[in-house]
Amino acid sequence: MLPLVSQGEMRDPTQPLYPKAAVTAEPGKMIDDTPVLSAVWISPTSKRATLNGVTAKEGQTILNSIKIMCIRQNQVTIKQNNVTKTLQLVQRTTQPPLMLTDE
Repeated sequence: MLPLVSQGEMRDPTQPLYPKAAVTAEPGKMIDDTPVLSAVWISPTSKRATLNGVTAKEGQTILNSIKIMCIRQNQVTIKQNNVTKTLQLVQRTTQPPLMLTDE
């Protein structure tokens, strides 16, 4: 018997797992400046992180005010408006599908 999945649990695999935290009113200007870390890529030659839908490397400034200070496996340290913050990469957890029985 196949597990039953409701329509609400299905998602478009081409869309990001986490919604963007900021809405852009016009290029380069954000309405909500809350930084959200959604991905980290680390290779032997490069470190990159995606915040609010923008991918950058250490030392770069993105969205006019967020400087990427340090990229680690599950966290990124940024400086925004002269305040240093550490953002954690949130791991998506899933629950096993519910199994329906004939009882």
